[in-house]
Amino acid sequence: MIIKGYIFAFLYGVLCLALGLVCYKLGMPKKYSRKTVHILIGFEWVILYHYIGASYHFLIVCLAFLLLLGVVYFKKLMPMISSESDNAPGTVYYAVA
Repeated sequence: MIIKGYIFAFLYGVLCLALGLVCYKLGMPKKYSRKTVHILIGFEWVILYHYIGASYHFLIVCLAFLLLLGVVYFKKLMPMISSESDNAPGTVYYAVA
């Protein structure tokens, strides 16, 4: 059951990032595509709690996505994850929270 939780959590997270990137590429303003990712990824806890429960596995998934977002931000692979005004990695900060 825990392996299934990891798989669904990673697939959902990547799907949320991909959806945000598609929205950005289709012309949605950077601010709104970033907020779309924020809102969608916020529901990942439902998947994690259902399949993994309240255990250290929950943190492993969150830390893995934090590393992924950090790499994406510093390599500038997805420009919509940083805010427009100060180019801060807002989505990375959101993952930390």
